[in-house]
Amino acid sequence: MDPALQVSTAISDVPVALSAAYAAWSLRKVFPFGSLAYSVVTIAASLGVIRFGFDTSFIPAHEFFSEFAGQVLLSAMYLSFVNIPKNVKSGTRRSGSLPFGAGFSWLVCAVLLALFVVFRYVVPSKAYGEIVPAVCFLPVMYVAFTRFEPFTIAGVVLYMAMGAVVTDLKGVNPHLGIPNLDVFHCLLTLAQLAFAHALLRLLR
Repeated sequence: MDPALQVSTAISDVPVALSAAYAAWSLRKVFPFGSLAYSVVTIAASLGVIRFGFDTSFIPAHEFFSEFAGQVLLSAMYLSFVNIPKNVKSGTRRSGSLPFGAGFSWLVCAVLLALFVVFRYVVPSKAYGEIVPAVCFLPVMYVAFTRFEPFTIAGVVLYMAMGAVVTDLKGVNPHLGIPNLDVFHCLLTLAQLAFAHALLRLLR
């Protein structure tokens, strides 16, 4: 077998793809941009299944869609948490009540897309790909701990746990005896489900 293949990681990418697909379907009417973001995550995770389980020639495609989803679409979605109306109970939100308007997510996405192109192809920067998602995630933390929305808090805790693992994705977890990337995928699966339910509660 090709030493670059990792069957356990291919398996752990399956729930990532399924949870992202569930999130995309759940948000399609309430938050179309979020649905788009999770649809691309579904594609990235599906390519991960192929890359780690069957064919390493899919590595470039998997890396591109993973970076595009994380640095552009998901980052724009996280930043859009500043656009969630304040003091609006679940089930009462109307589209006109969004503080920065319904096009806010798409505008942020356009800016992040331009930066993505610059820092991936013109002036390659690994640091950019790590800093931007972290900065864009700050509004999520603000919403979680000012509104005490349980699913948002759960998602934040899971993402913080992912941050502890992401420092060494190529290593093996000393406690579980499995690749750190597999642990990362498990946490990501749960985080995606948490944020999908959080957005449904906050935007319906």
